[in-house]
Amino acid sequence: MLRESKLCRLGKAGYRQIMGNLMKIAKTLSEGLLKTGHFRLLSDVDNGLPLVAFARTGDRNYDEFALSDKLRQRGWVLPAYTFAPNAEHIKLLRAVVREDLSFAMVKELILDIQRAIDYLDTFHEHAPPVGKTSFQTKHQAHRIPISRKGYKFRPGVC
Repeated sequence: MLRESKLCRLGKAGYRQIMGNLMKIAKTLSEGLLKTGHFRLLSDVDNGLPLVAFARTGDRNYDEFALSDKLRQRGWVLPAYTFAPNAEHIKLLRAVVREDLSFAMVKELILDIQRAIDYLDTFHEHAPPVGKTSFQTKHQAHRIPISRKGYKFRPGVC
């Protein structure tokens, strides 16, 4: 019912404008991730979905799950996944761009991702073996507050 009234209010042109904006934001996120030099894209932003799937490049002592955990400490929810059977060794992070994510927030997300990578690279010798225990529980002393702004999770990415 809510969707029907929103569609009536916004119309086709309104939804087209919203989706166009979401796609621009997703493209900005994917370009920012590539500029860090730490990721490869696993999704095509031009496919019509405001979704960015990416995986880290290089050999590190931590995986996408540790990075996801570190980002959650900053209030970002970027889930990490493994692929289906026979491809379990492939891991990825996923960002679904929602309406309330702005270009300024994308820039902040990219900075937080870079900070998380810098932190994990610095403390890589202390990281538990991949797949054993949560990185977060091993490093409570190094936790960053969940949010500087007072709310638990940031809007815009899930």
